[in-house]
Amino acid sequence: MLYHCQIRTSAPQMSREEWDSLLTAEAARGKELVSAGHIVGIWRVVGAMANVSIWQASSPEELHALLQSLPLHPYQEVQVTPLVVHPLMAEQG
Repeated sequence: MLYHCQIRTSAPQMSREEWDSLLTAEAARGKELVSAGHIVGIWRVVGAMANVSIWQASSPEELHALLQSLPLHPYQEVQVTPLVVHPLMAEQG
């Protein structure tokens, strides 16, 4: 199933080294999720520490676990919208 996720990150109170380490870990985990096919597409929101993304997961529980696996998850607000095929696209198949 596909999910539309809006993710906004708030920078926590920590040292620059800790923050840089967290960003590096987040990028590495993101690459793993892209390679595994869980992140189907991702776009930055201009002017914000935020993104809009399309995720693939077998269930809401799996998506929840995937989102929690992000190193920045404790500092993120996530809005999730499940997606289903629109009838116009269903006619294509």
